[in-house]
Amino acid sequence: MPAGCEFVCVNEECEHKGKGFVVVGPWPIGRIELVIEDQKVKENVEFRKGLIKRKKEGYKHVCINYPNSSDIPIEGYRIQKWCKSCNSLCSFDAMLDEGVTTLEAAIESSGITANCGKCQGILMDFNEVLENGIECPHCNKLLQQHRWFSKEN
Repeated sequence: MPAGCEFVCVNEECEHKGKGFVVVGPWPIGRIELVIEDQKVKENVEFRKGLIKRKKEGYKHVCINYPNSSDIPIEGYRIQKWCKSCNSLCSFDAMLDEGVTTLEAAIESSGITANCGKCQGILMDFNEVLENGIECPHCNKLLQQHRWFSKEN
């Protein structure tokens, strides 16, 4: 089940109180043109325009909206990892193909590194950031976690 966690600063003294970002667990991705044609996407005009722009820029896959009522085939997974050293959220695609049919196998064959491409710091996966938390890049206090899940179908 696709899941995410919002990380928000609640430190009253931080100039960025109330701000944050979302980290998601392994998220199914599909062909961008199929996602663009999804009825829910068509109803969100600005979001759809952004996807069309990404398609023109050469993107082939994007995250599938859940629940996946259009039954868009899953072609891989978007993997996000957090670098504590440089406060960066890194995204990788782990693709399914012939002989690679599970999330675990896709991650193993994807070549996703354990180190950040920017600073070589150690990257934490979704479960590690939930367990260890993330500090606010501005005030260094732990960000508050708000977890959520999406229905698959």
